[in-house]
Amino acid sequence: MRKVKKRNDDVLTTDKGNDNVKTSSNIVEVKKKEKKVGRDSKYPLLVEPRLDEILEWLKEGYTDYSIAEQLGIHPTTFIKYKEENPNLSVLYTRAQEERNSLVMNKMFSKSCGMVGTAYQEKLTKDGEKVTLKSQIYVPPDVNAADLYLRNNDPDYKSAKSIEIGGSTTINFNVAELQSKRDELLSELQKLNVIDVKQIE
Repeated sequence: MRKVKKRNDDVLTTDKGNDNVKTSSNIVEVKKKEKKVGRDSKYPLLVEPRLDEILEWLKEGYTDYSIAEQLGIHPTTFIKYKEENPNLSVLYTRAQEERNSLVMNKMFSKSCGMVGTAYQEKLTKDGEKVTLKSQIYVPPDVNAADLYLRNNDPDYKSAKSIEIGGSTTINFNVAELQSKRDELLSELQKLNVIDVKQIE
């Protein structure tokens, strides 16, 4: 409790942390009015009913600016809504997870090779358009397989060289390469193709 003197010599007692003011002659309660600054949020009106649409737009790769334009609000307002509303930030996480899984599935298909259908339009001698359908085989892509394994298998070590800060680092097992070299040299010596002593 804190005591403060007033002009008319009444003693004023206030509780810190409370908004109650007590005088010795009578009790007066003073309540602070909460002031709202700015306009009411349009989030419940413009954004919340369209969360499903926003999720689809995010999956298609729309930016914050293009989503704000679709909703008819300013981009900075949309970014503020995203920071203030957990429902909206959850949509971003869901959309990113779905896009990542789609890319990983496509990368896996490409790394294993696949059979696809190709359509080609050709003109006949009579000038008639004909659509030809054919099966094509896409061979496995080593780069896609390497990238897929680097992202999904913690024990996988890429055999490709990786540039780090201007220097080149190559990941390989020296003992394994040495044993393969010795094996190849012994096979070549058996065939009398080369002089192994010159290589060593």
